[in-house]
Amino acid sequence: MEIGISRRFVYAPGAQAVSAQNGGYGARGGYNGGYEHPPVGTTLITDLLTEARIRRARPKARPYKLRDGGGLFLLIAPADARQWRLRYKLHGTESMLALGTYPATSLKAARTRRAEMRVALESGRNPAAERRAERANSVNTFETIAREWLAKQPFAPKTMAKAVWTFEDLLFPFIGSRPVTALTAPELLEVFRRPERRGKHETAHRSKQRVGQVLRYAIATGRAERDPTADLRGALAPIKVTNRAAVTEPREVAQLLRALDGYQGHPIVEASVKRTTPNCALSVCLFGCPKMTASCCATEPPRAEWPQQRMSRSWCGRTCAS
Repeated sequence: MEIGISRRFVYAPGAQAVSAQNGGYGARGGYNGGYEHPPVGTTLITDLLTEARIRRARPKARPYKLRDGGGLFLLIAPADARQWRLRYKLHGTESMLALGTYPATSLKAARTRRAEMRVALESGRNPAAERRAERANSVNTFETIAREWLAKQPFAPKTMAKAVWTFEDLLFPFIGSRPVTALTAPELLEVFRRPERRGKHETAHRSKQRVGQVLRYAIATGRAERDPTADLRGALAPIKVTNRAAVTEPREVAQLLRALDGYQGHPIVEASVKRTTPNCALSVCLFGCPKMTASCCATEPPRAEWPQQRMSRSWCGRTCAS
């Protein structure tokens, strides 16, 4: 593996002596001899700058550099903006990294960061690539992508309000700032189990559904590679469904129909209930034939003919199985 802090600033035996005045340039060997790695027993030429020299430097018509050695230099722009840069080489590829601005980042602080970057390079890490990944992760957080996905959904107002509540109250406080590529199944399971521990099983499953939808959207847009919610199948407690007993006794059916017919409440609800009462009676007569019930209850039967119909035949003329 080929690692080095800018071959221009490595001292090589036999090269002309370098000094702070010429910025580390040796007439014989170019920039410090042109070696990418200092041979054993040689010294890396660094610390060529001083605070006094930096303060004396004045902007020119074109940007220029004040080199400190070891790949570190101060770039001075025509507008007198002063920025620290570190040039390094990894696997034969040269890269550059910003270390801050002067005087907010002092000469001493810039040298400390250069030493940290050198340790990272020797361990095989690429600081510039890591910084790009961090910048991408700061943009591709779960909250950012979830809001983008939510804005594209044609939800009804009530459904949208419930989805927003699910995200903002149950999900964003725990995983909103997390990059979607860093989310794991155990982390998500802990989030889903918060409502589950309060007995809100349906809410837990709905939260899992929303997270899965967002992650699949992130995969489709190239910002994630997989959906960890797929690994949580069966991890949450199932939703408990309570079935209501059917009314089958004639006396109880009559009581139900009388209660529906005598309902008094909001005018809209009352009109809906009383319009539905004849259809409910039809459903009782045809309970042995669900498909026929659905087709015959689509419209209200003629009231004048209803009492004359046989129990086994619907008002529309179709015969139901008894």
